[in-house]
Amino acid sequence: MSLDRIDRRILTVLQENNRLTNVELAEQIGLSPPACLKRVRQLRESGVIISDVSLVNPELSGNKMTMLVSVEMERDRKDIYAQFQNSINRAPDCLSPHQLIFS
Repeated sequence: MSLDRIDRRILTVLQENNRLTNVELAEQIGLSPPACLKRVRQLRESGVIISDVSLVNPELSGNKMTMLVSVEMERDRKDIYAQFQNSINRAPDCLSPHQLIFS
C-alpha cells in the first residue's frame, strides 16, 4: 500500500491518541467521517496498522520494568570498567546492578 499525506496524518494522529472517535479523527484530518473511516479500515486491512495498544504508567500500575542489559566497552581497561560500575551503582533507577563480568 502506498501512503499519501492524508494516510500519514491519520497515522500520526492515531499514534498520539487512538481512542478518538472517527468523527473526531475526521475533523482533525479534514476529511468527511465516511472517507476517514474508509482510510482507517484500509490501513488496518493492509497491515499498516497492526495493533491498538494502551501505554501503562508503571508507577501507577505496579508493573515496573525489569531489564537485563549487556554492555560492550570500547576499550579494555579496568579503570573504565570500574568507573562504569560505580556510575551504575549510583543510578537511582538501577535497583540491583549485577557484578560486571570481564572477559
